[in-house]
Amino acid sequence: MTAALINQAVGPYKLRVSLGRGSTSEVFRAEHHSDGRPMAVKILRADRVADPVKVKQFKDEFSLLQRLAHPGVPRAMQLTEVQGRPAILLDFVSGTPLANLTGGADDRSQGDRLYQLATILGYLHGQRVVYQNLHLDHAVQRGDGRVVLLGFSHSYQQSLGRSFTDYFVKRQRPVFASPTYVAPEVLRGGRQTVASDCYALGVCAWLLLVGRAPFTSDNAEQRLREASRGAPCLATEKPQLPRALTSAVNRSLHPDPARRLSDAGELASACRAGDLVHT
Repeated sequence: MTAALINQAVGPYKLRVSLGRGSTSEVFRAEHHSDGRPMAVKILRADRVADPVKVKQFKDEFSLLQRLAHPGVPRAMQLTEVQGRPAILLDFVSGTPLANLTGGADDRSQGDRLYQLATILGYLHGQRVVYQNLHLDHAVQRGDGRVVLLGFSHSYQQSLGRSFTDYFVKRQRPVFASPTYVAPEVLRGGRQTVASDCYALGVCAWLLLVGRAPFTSDNAEQRLREASRGAPCLATEKPQLPRALTSAVNRSLHPDPARRLSDAGELASACRAGDLVHT
């Protein structure tokens, strides 16, 4: 079905290249018919169109992105249809996933990447948005050095409350290749919150600054036991890092969500206080 959409027109754009296929949608690179200007087009999968919950979630993603205004969040331009399937026109973002940039770089470069990621997440938390599915594959560093966060399919805005269907229809939780980024309360079946976002950000910090995750197990049950005992101290692994930063990362990984950072902006402030931000 993906191949059949290549060269399909979407307004003044034509779908040119498939960029990926997830559990609910497909993403394409499109080009403007006159000047070749790129655009990303996200299309609900054909086998999800008959599911009213999936259609609502897809349209809710567009509405959420329309309310956000941050250089680290792609703009949603238009909600349209492609062959009867809901589609979103988005900023096209080209770059390197942060997952490919872990380890090997100096602390200041990695600290700046972490700062940008924490700043984006802190902005979302300030808008009462829970991102839910934070991992380094969803964060891309563009050629100009700017980090952009992608993949808002599972995000929700707390201030909007929960819809009638949310109470009676179980939402599909994000699917992880491993439980590496998942907070212990979520592994136990709890709802994702700002606190679980901060936990995932702490894991991102370890991956960027140390080159590995703070926990070793990919098995959910073993991972839960590890997380419940608490993460190792970052300062022990990287004693040269500023104390404010290692303290913030340690707090973000606390097994008790009530004792974590209040939001991701605290970790961004710690990066800045530690002079790990490029000017």
